[in-house]
Amino acid sequence: MKYIYMLASAVILLAACKKENSKLSDITTAISFDNFIDVRDGNTYKTIKVGNQEWMAENLRYRMPTGSVEGCFTYGEASINMVTLLVDKPRFKDSVNAAIARGEIVNPPNLPAIQRPTIIIALNIDALTPRQLMERLTPYPNVVAVLERINKNLLGPAAIKEAAVNFQKAEQENSNYFKKYGLMYTYKAAQLVAPAGWRLPTDNDWKELEQNLGIPASELDLLENWRGWAAGRFLDKTGTGTGFNALLGGGKLYGVFMYGTPFLNKEVNGYYWTATEYQANDSTSYGIMRNFMSAQKGVWRGTAKKESAYHIKCIKIK
Repeated sequence: MKYIYMLASAVILLAACKKENSKLSDITTAISFDNFIDVRDGNTYKTIKVGNQEWMAENLRYRMPTGSVEGCFTYGEASINMVTLLVDKPRFKDSVNAAIARGEIVNPPNLPAIQRPTIIIALNIDALTPRQLMERLTPYPNVVAVLERINKNLLGPAAIKEAAVNFQKAEQENSNYFKKYGLMYTYKAAQLVAPAGWRLPTDNDWKELEQNLGIPASELDLLENWRGWAAGRFLDKTGTGTGFNALLGGGKLYGVFMYGTPFLNKEVNGYYWTATEYQANDSTSYGIMRNFMSAQKGVWRGTAKKESAYHIKCIKIK
């Protein structure tokens, strides 16, 4: 059921009216709630309307079928290496034999039996991986091309299967993280996963929301900075939250491998992508993001490597 309320001038951001709170305008923007069902997977999301914007009040949980291959992760999920990924061997064998039967793999004339591709395949297909078999057949590039095509066609199903295994293993180890925090996406993946009628919010969308919730206009454009004192209005845990429900789910960070894992800062930071790029120079661009932190009262506006995987909140298309 949809309901509406107004946060009036008496709303106080923190437990006490400290000096820093005097920088904030009192919230007089209408706020309402509703629900949305993602028909792709049946997930139901609480939504929040702040002024003229309607946001998901939960982090997106849509699972991309091949997981890490597409840039989609739960906390601690292993990445899939497509170079070393093994396809289903019986399916590969059946496909190769069918290619031989169709005449796609043929033996060059005048070869001793032991050097014929079809004989090499028959003797080795059960013992070798597809890649090893192709290496054995390098003198026959046309045969290798057929095997490469068959292997490539089977990599998609193999990646989906491997991604499901990796997801379930990670979820067992992280106490069903995705149900609470949603999933994390690389910058590229974040551009692709919004359900119909919704989109990834831009940097300007976030700034409009932040201003409505009390961040001073003079601080909105600060980059690589904590801005305002309104984080409590995004984080329900303070007891003064609006219901936007930004969560401190951590992220898959880039360039932190000295820690043994790129998945860090759960219950410390909440990282969110925007759809906006920051062009550092002619050849380098970053994604603009938001960061919430348990020890900070402001909202960080910064940039991050696009290979990082962060959460997203979708905004409804008007």
